[in-house]
Amino acid sequence: MKKRIIPILMLIEFVSQAETPKYLTLHSEGNTTSYAISNICKITFGKQTANIYQKDNTKIDSYSYSILTKGVFEVEPSGVEGVLVDNKDLSITYNVGLQEIIVSSSQEIITIEVCNLNGMVVEMSSPMTPETVVSLADCASGMYVVKAVTATATQTQKIVKH
Repeated sequence: MKKRIIPILMLIEFVSQAETPKYLTLHSEGNTTSYAISNICKITFGKQTANIYQKDNTKIDSYSYSILTKGVFEVEPSGVEGVLVDNKDLSITYNVGLQEIIVSSSQEIITIEVCNLNGMVVEMSSPMTPETVVSLADCASGMYVVKAVTATATQTQKIVKH
């Protein structure tokens, strides 16, 4: 069974591979919550929330993506951290003649969303390939925002369809 990496719509910091994380710390609007990795049974990522399941607690802690600012896997005492940031290898281009959006990366593209200026999603896909094409031929003329996500990058691009 192939494991899929689901992105969290926030910045995630990982420890170097030489060290095992001891804590997961979630940061949200003025609040910080830490979990001991040894006490976490499962972490799930839904469409709108991340859920933390703990061994010693029957209550599930849910965090809306809209309030999370970052999550950090930490080692003890301070450890070495590497930050995942948007990289230059995820690109979004628009072919005006063919009315197609081309999204490419060296990694699998997890999701692509095309929204109109009202924020309504007009196209959405999960191609799980390093390159894909999204047609806008059936969409009305206007401005759109395209958001593409890989495991380590998020790229947003405005395009105008004539």
